[in-house]
Amino acid sequence: MPYLYFCTLAVLAGFTALLARRSHINLATGAGWVLMTLVHGLFIKPLFVLADFPSPEILDITLFQQTNRHDYWLWGTVLLFAYAAFVAAMFAAGRYHRPVRPRPAPRAEWFDTGMLTVLLLLAAVGVVGFFLQFPQLLESANKNSIATEDVADYSSGGGWRTLISLAYLISLCALANVGQRHARRASLGLFLASAGVWLVFCFLSDQRGSVLFSVITYLIAYSRFIGPLPRKAVLTVLLVLTAAIVGKTAMRLQSENGGQDEIAAVAANFVGPNLVENGKTVSVIQAIPAKIEHQLGKTYLDAVLILVPRALYPAKETVNLDTVIGNQVFDCNAFGACGVPPGLMAESYLNFGVLGIVVLSFAMGALVGKIDHRYRFGRRSVTFDLFYMYSLVYCGMAILGSGASSVLTQQLTQGITFGFVLLAAKRRARRHAPQALATA
Repeated sequence: MPYLYFCTLAVLAGFTALLARRSHINLATGAGWVLMTLVHGLFIKPLFVLADFPSPEILDITLFQQTNRHDYWLWGTVLLFAYAAFVAAMFAAGRYHRPVRPRPAPRAEWFDTGMLTVLLLLAAVGVVGFFLQFPQLLESANKNSIATEDVADYSSGGGWRTLISLAYLISLCALANVGQRHARRASLGLFLASAGVWLVFCFLSDQRGSVLFSVITYLIAYSRFIGPLPRKAVLTVLLVLTAAIVGKTAMRLQSENGGQDEIAAVAANFVGPNLVENGKTVSVIQAIPAKIEHQLGKTYLDAVLILVPRALYPAKETVNLDTVIGNQVFDCNAFGACGVPPGLMAESYLNFGVLGIVVLSFAMGALVGKIDHRYRFGRRSVTFDLFYMYSLVYCGMAILGSGASSVLTQQLTQGITFGFVLLAAKRRARRHAPQALATA
């Protein structure tokens, strides 16, 4: 069965390679992250399973609590065609074969440095407040919320997290200012301060993926707003970043005494249920309807309800779909500690069965391609470029790995945050520099 899987994968990968050969795809586009995610989830992870590495026992803990290896390969082979449909739709909508002609970007002077400094202070308050509210975050270094078995006591700290995310958005706005030579020294200082606040928070809270993605986004923003990046500088940054992430992982493993459960937890970062993973997808599909009923679109409605703070709606029963899957499919009773992101294929099947997988694979792939096409060929806009980098560049990866409802929640939350900054900036610009809007 593994050989059928890898033969099918090789054929589909060959067609994808032919499509991508002349395509202008890199990590500055959503398509680049989609392809990298699929290579990791559909090739590298199955190689670990084929080789039973790091050990059969650890793989059983990490991947095979609710399914078995035979079904992993059988269903995985079928799912390859769904991922192929996603990629085909993405290529068709994105038109990646066309090279992008550089065009001058409009000025971004309405991102006033003084206004962004105030927002940076708010972001710093968010960081401090988050750690004061969740002191065990610093102790366990791998939780973002308090684990509880009573949903009434559950709090994800969404409000504090929104404040903290301002630091990331501000750093990108400040970098755009640097490129436009608007208050260049002040903007550069603001970029260093806000990026430092954001990266330190992510590092201390063990969000190693966020550290990696954020730094790569800074490199993308630099090349988009300022100019080409020296290859040596890019290589140095990535090496330092990789060393920091590996060091953080080693420190975590050492602090937890290296037991089998701890090793499995670390291994889960590389072969576990995050991003694209066949084992969790098969587990969810097999759990329907015995453990969880078809949702008929309910998960997408819940994605909007999640935005309502529990403090304002204590009776709210629904939590994010990751937690629902962890509770009902993987038999974990806690909230905030054992969520399992279902991914696009499992969530599509959970809502609408096989038809959901077929339709949503094409639809979501086309959506990612359209967004990329707008970024690469649309009229240059600092506003859209910033939001693309802040939120949309990883949209395809998140849709495939977490699910459409999770991405909907993320886009709504980050869209509100971005809209707040944009509105404040433009209101300030109307009072102090109306002429800047004419060129924005």
